[in-house]
Amino acid sequence: MKHVASKLEGIGPEYTRLQAHLQAWRQVLKAAPPSGYEQLIRALGPIREQHLKISRLFYTVPVTPCAFALSELARANQHWQDVIDKALGQSRALEDLRRVHRTWLETTKGMPDSAAWLQGAAATSLSDTIYRLTLSEKLLTRVDFEALKTLALPSRSLSAVVDSVGSAASAYARLAESVRALKDVTHLPEFLLPGATREVFTTGYALNGISVVEAPEDESDSDLAELVAHVTRETSGWESLLRSVDPDLAAPYIGAHEALGTANPDKARHVLISLRELWQHLLRRLAPDHEVLAWMPADSNDLVHNGRPTWKARVRYICRAIAHGPLGDFAVEDTNSLVKLLNLFNRVHELREGLTERQLHALVLRSDSWLMYILRVYEAAKQS
Repeated sequence: MKHVASKLEGIGPEYTRLQAHLQAWRQVLKAAPPSGYEQLIRALGPIREQHLKISRLFYTVPVTPCAFALSELARANQHWQDVIDKALGQSRALEDLRRVHRTWLETTKGMPDSAAWLQGAAATSLSDTIYRLTLSEKLLTRVDFEALKTLALPSRSLSAVVDSVGSAASAYARLAESVRALKDVTHLPEFLLPGATREVFTTGYALNGISVVEAPEDESDSDLAELVAHVTRETSGWESLLRSVDPDLAAPYIGAHEALGTANPDKARHVLISLRELWQHLLRRLAPDHEVLAWMPADSNDLVHNGRPTWKARVRYICRAIAHGPLGDFAVEDTNSLVKLLNLFNRVHELREGLTERQLHALVLRSDSWLMYILRVYEAAKQS
């Protein structure tokens, strides 16, 4: 792990510049309409250069239990860069607006050149995705598995988490590769790809948090702190979405949030129970038995247990209306990684008789992100 840390020294300033470029480009999009697509896409140059500098460092990282997940995320990240490369060679990559998802069209109302604005918005979203994904890679290289071994965790508990993170990363890579061109980004709901990348990031953040008792004082982590703060704001809408689905489900989860930061010695148990019960009850609420069973093909025995749909069947049912196969695969693997993380945090809580404030916040942020994502998929499916 020391070798990894030394390789990551000095990355902070690179990420800060990368984020600065993204912010500057967002300001361009908010200002007067651009004269052409080339003017917008030109801003990608410095963003890509900074990312390439950073990504090269990961080739020297030694093998870790997360090596498979890292390789899959690197594959996805390279694919996003290839999509942007392809768009750079086209002055008009998006001409036909008929297949553009309504969530993208809502952002272009009143614009004199909707196609140019959509291309700029899609490229901006993809650049932000590259930024988040590279930070996710950075987090996974920092997971201290040696420290986790000192907790005397059952090997199967840790292996289950590592396997689930790898499977989720692989499903994310397949989701990325299903988007072959910049125009394909706009055929999906606007939140879908950034949200999926946020899921990858919060998974790495939670796994990293469980292996570190206290946050290290490292100035190069300012980029991570900024993104964590941004993700916290981005997922803050979970409460209104959850209340709109079922106010009774919102109450205990709000209580778990309120327990954070208090001196209640039992808050860790409270938070863990609330998070576990929420995902189980929510999936049953969003995907009722009779609806899921009526939707499932006759040969779906692997998605039924004791006459009821499994949670995997419910997740696929929630994603059905968006009609993008790789999304269902990713949502299932992503949910599975959340479940395995909850199990791991619960085991650590039992062995240590408590979790640190930082660890609890990391887990709750992971849960908030999943909650926001699955609820937005549900809302988008309802409106399709």
